[in-house]
Amino acid sequence: MAINNKLNKRQDAILVFIETNKTASIGQIFEHIQKSIGEVTRITISRDLEKMLELNLIERRAG
Repeated sequence: MAINNKLNKRQDAILVFIETNKTASIGQIFEHIQKSIGEVTRITISRDLEKMLELNLIERRAG
């Protein structure tokens, strides 16, 4: 079941990964999702992250 009804399974997995690790780079997220869900492109992960930013589920940090 989706954590947030606006997210798909992959996006839910990204959100759980970020919540578990507190901070994560796109590279870490990409590797985790590829291992847990399967083939996915970096651009897809980037789009997923943008959607989660728009929904205020995550925040971007520089550094």
